[in-house]
Amino acid sequence: MSKGKTILFLSSTTHIFIDSFSIGIAIVIAEIFGKAQKYIDVGFILASFTIATAIAEPLWGFISDITQKRGFIVSMGLLGASFFFSLFPFYSFFPFSSVLYLSIVSLLTGLFAGTYHSVATTLLNENVSQEKRGFFQGINNAGGSLGRMAAPFVLSLLIVKVSFFSAFLPYIFLGIPVGVISLFLYPKIKTFSSNRFSAKKWVSFVDRFIILLMIISFLRTAFFLTAINFLPSFLIGFKKFDSLKSGYIMTFVLASGIIAQPLGGKISDYSNRSLFMTILLFASGFSFMLFIFSPFGIGLIFLAFSFFSTLMTFPILFAIIGDEIPKENMGFLTGLVSGAGGLSAATFQIASGIISERFSPTTALFVLSLFPLLSAVASLFLRSKPK
Repeated sequence: MSKGKTILFLSSTTHIFIDSFSIGIAIVIAEIFGKAQKYIDVGFILASFTIATAIAEPLWGFISDITQKRGFIVSMGLLGASFFFSLFPFYSFFPFSSVLYLSIVSLLTGLFAGTYHSVATTLLNENVSQEKRGFFQGINNAGGSLGRMAAPFVLSLLIVKVSFFSAFLPYIFLGIPVGVISLFLYPKIKTFSSNRFSAKKWVSFVDRFIILLMIISFLRTAFFLTAINFLPSFLIGFKKFDSLKSGYIMTFVLASGIIAQPLGGKISDYSNRSLFMTILLFASGFSFMLFIFSPFGIGLIFLAFSFFSTLMTFPILFAIIGDEIPKENMGFLTGLVSGAGGLSAATFQIASGIISERFSPTTALFVLSLFPLLSAVASLFLRSKPK
């Protein structure tokens, strides 16, 4: 197996768990607070995870640029995130506020999960040629989509059919062992061998191009992460669905990512990446609006299409980074771009909770629908390197 394919296998497998954490937290928090419609508490706990991830991504990217131990960092991230996520069910034993306990555990989970998008993405980018980069990033991200798709179904099923505690067993018996195994495989892969990290160089690269990427990531990720994390509480608290039905719905609308991400990456390998991403972001925003104002059954189709379009953009943005940014600075700058998205999502997860309680959940979702449209406008000014 070639080096690029080996990295792809390891990173996509790890990605299954990493991307399941945010939606996994949303599922278990909805079970605790969603029925009581405590949307502000939900938003605060979700934001703790996302803020930690947003801050950690450039930090871990910076460390990986200096140490060149990208594989080791990714493996330790999965180990740490799986461990802290497994502490969620013990909130009832915390002597003070359960919200405080859950926020701390959520933050620690996010701190370790934040190793992934800046470091593993860079590891793949620097070992795959430009003409294959979009497709490889798409396959890698499909692992994340599999995690996001499986988590609502598996965790909701375990909560309803077995117990609340059982929902965390997959991370104890699968996530931690996968982290241990990859710990011994990743470090054997050599990354770039020259041009070590240069502070002067990465400062010079934080220019109009990087700022535009950060804005696009900021707006798009604010929409996507806030939407998928807020929807379980919306379905349980506002639509009055039970946990299992909510899990089925989330699985349905997120399942498309397994196809969407490789497809989006592959098409971008043969087209103008930035223009294609612009079209997808416009489609996502308008489809989400149609979901809000359509009958629920038809609306689910629009919701699935909105997420499908959004998910197609993730490998494209990472491929653009790989096309444009030097390897020795790629970890940190990738972390800046992905971290900007996480930071915005954290802000609007809290804001969505406040808007939902002050106005209505529908109003919060409508505000979210504007974000991919604004992201599309920003991407109109992006000019990616021709292939």
